Amino acid sequence: MDEYRLYVPPFLLGRGKPLFPTSDNRPLHLAGNPTFGNGVALLHPRCPLPPAVTSR
Repeated sequence: MDEYRLYVPPFLLGRGKPLFPTSDNRPLHLAGNPTFGNGVALLHPRCPLPPAVTSR
């Protein structure tokens, strides 16, 4: 997977399982993070493109 889109509501509910395995140490950068009027944030982390690949 090279891209995720996560909708995060503006509250926390106790403890839970991690979203990603702790052994998955891929470098990610935040491609965008708009917020909506109801407080929900869209987090858009993605893996960087390899140096040989150009933008689409």
